[in-house]
Amino acid sequence: MTPLSQRKYIVKISVSMERRRQNFEAVPYYHRLLPYDIVYKYKWYFEYLAARIKVKYPKRRVVLQYIEDKLPTKEEQITKKRKDLLKAKRSMVNRLKKELAFGEKDLFGFKETDIQEKINKYQADIDDLENGGTNFYYIPNYKNEMKKWI
Repeated sequence: MTPLSQRKYIVKISVSMERRRQNFEAVPYYHRLLPYDIVYKYKWYFEYLAARIKVKYPKRRVVLQYIEDKLPTKEEQITKKRKDLLKAKRSMVNRLKKELAFGEKDLFGFKETDIQEKINKYQADIDDLENGGTNFYYIPNYKNEMKKWI
């Protein structure tokens, strides 16, 4: 287990439209990778920001959270996901090529054209991923909007 001085934390202020609601519509303040010393030293400031939102919007539910940051960064997520997708798509292309080579031949070649279209689609996806495309989900980074909420 890592000591407190080496742990990183997330400070997050979430706002809901109603007091009893559990899902949050907005995240006005979000900061990642803060060391414990900074979180402990400026805890009063984060509570102050949450209190300002509570005063301005008394009917909304405002939650201040201190979370230990164990999430991978955006770049780590993208490289891991890209690596996994490339592996899966390449194996699918190989499987389709084997099916094209050793599969049953149909009379008019419709099956072969369908398989070839799938291979071309997967190959285009592979080329896009190798060139840096990211058409998949990753955990978003929130944009701080405190000026709008205070």
